Amino acid sequence: MEDRTGLTAASAAIGGEGVLGRMVDLVELDAQYPGVGQRLLADFVVVDSLDHAMALADQGVAETLVTLDGDIVDGGVVAGGSRDAQGSGVLAQKREIRDLEEIAENLQRDLTEATARLVTARADLKAVTKAIEGLRGQVHQGDLEIMGHEKDSTRLRQELERARERLTQLGGELMELEGRMSGLETEDQGIHARRELAAAAVVELEASQLEFIGALTEERERLETLATALTEARVRAAQLGEKRASLVAATLRLAAARGEHEARMARLGAEVEESQTRIAALHADTERLAGELETARQERLVAAQSIAEGRSEYDRRGQALAEVELSVRSLRSQADRLAQELAAVELRRNQVTMNQQVLDNGIYDRYQLELCKVVVDYHQRPMVSEAEEQRQTELRDLIERMGTDINLTAIEEYAEVSSRFDFLSAQRADLDRAVDQLQKAIDKINKTSRKLFKDTFAAVNATFKEVFPRLFRGGQAALSLTGGDEVDLLEAGIEIMAQPPGKKNSTVEQLSGGEKALTAVALVFSIFLIKPSPFCILDEVDAPLDEANVDRYNELVREMTDRSQFIVITHNKRTMESADNLYGVTMQEPGVSKLVTVNLSRLGKGQAA
Repeated sequence: MEDRTGLTAASAAIGGEGVLGRMVDLVELDAQYPGVGQRLLADFVVVDSLDHAMALADQGVAETLVTLDGDIVDGGVVAGGSRDAQGSGVLAQKREIRDLEEIAENLQRDLTEATARLVTARADLKAVTKAIEGLRGQVHQGDLEIMGHEKDSTRLRQELERARERLTQLGGELMELEGRMSGLETEDQGIHARRELAAAAVVELEASQLEFIGALTEERERLETLATALTEARVRAAQLGEKRASLVAATLRLAAARGEHEARMARLGAEVEESQTRIAALHADTERLAGELETARQERLVAAQSIAEGRSEYDRRGQALAEVELSVRSLRSQADRLAQELAAVELRRNQVTMNQQVLDNGIYDRYQLELCKVVVDYHQRPMVSEAEEQRQTELRDLIERMGTDINLTAIEEYAEVSSRFDFLSAQRADLDRAVDQLQKAIDKINKTSRKLFKDTFAAVNATFKEVFPRLFRGGQAALSLTGGDEVDLLEAGIEIMAQPPGKKNSTVEQLSGGEKALTAVALVFSIFLIKPSPFCILDEVDAPLDEANVDRYNELVREMTDRSQFIVITHNKRTMESADNLYGVTMQEPGVSKLVTVNLSRLGKGQAA
């Protein structure tokens, strides 16, 4: 009585704040399937937000609650809806694309299964329709046979009535003949003379009587035959009536099955349309993100190509600059040597000029003559000194050699190369600054990563030390970094040390299969306790565990359902018993899989009520 009162109060809460009404009252149903829509939407209630839905679920409302954002609250389990995701950069876009592709693949797989179920339902409907048509044909044939037998029965009744009338008529004639025979016998006794005549008449009457008796016997036999045929016709009619009733019942059952199949087809069609809509939206998002990713990839390729070209140009120009510097150093060395030679020649020229002036002055003072007027080609005449003449020859040869080896445009080339060297030096400085900035960013990221890794590792290690004894009912375990203190945290390895009750402390590789699985579960749950995710998939985790460890494993999973939603793939009965919703896949026909769903939480509430 208390449970029923609680359910009534919980149901009354549906009319409270945030409740928009029952879905069956808010949705326009197809007039062809009103009963199907009533049955499908009877247990769904529409609310305005997830908070109101969770509040109603806490109050014990048994109906399935649906929010305007698409969240579904059924027995405390939240499904559907969406969460604002934040992501930046190419890696986030790649991860989002992978998630969308997985969702698209799951929806495509669901669409394929729904299409297969739809095809199967259509085939079943076609078979049922064909069976109904066959049964209708049989019913019609039975009706025709019944009508034929009814006609035969009516004809037999009419013949029986005529036979009865004929029998009555023959009976009257027989009585009349018997009366006439009695009168003749009386007359025979009274009148002897007329006896002979009467005897002849009696013989004739006896013959007629025999004929009438034979006819009467035939009529009686015919009447009995007709009565037997009538009885058989009635039996046949009764059998056909029973067959018709069974056919009508089968027709009604098939009609009901057809209605269920039509409802199922309508539901599957709606699911297919919804899946197609979601797939189209996901495809659009995937294409959009793929376009953004492709744009980012192109930009990255262009940047990488520009960097590669810049590096190649930098290397090429650096090599050219080195060659130019080498050539400049060679030219400078040669120019210095030539400058020294030129200075010596200038010095000698100045000396010769001074000597010439002294000679001109001496000749003018002594002879009052100007040497330049007396000797016109004195500068073309050989020197008197052999050493000077040899020196002049050497200088001429040197000048000739210098004239063939010296690049007259070296100064202009040097200016151009110097300008190019300055430009490349500026670019190299820019690249060095960019490298420094990138190195600073990398150092900052590594520093942040080391800090986050260190904090997360410490938190997970502390939680792991608490979860491990709970699963093993004792013992101890810890996480440690390999490589020593000098190894970088980002490059260090992680080692799991575990000591189950009654055993020595050892690495996880030395444990048994069940102990390894339970240790791994403890580590995974420790990570989930630090940073839970929206859902977790556990695939055959309890396979190597015994019953006691399975119970402790299920107990810990049940406690963590407040943080995350767990999807468990298992063959263990104890794990199945602890679940809220059970999904089983069976293959009743080759190549056709069927999904069976059981809501254990709602079933438990119904049994408790």
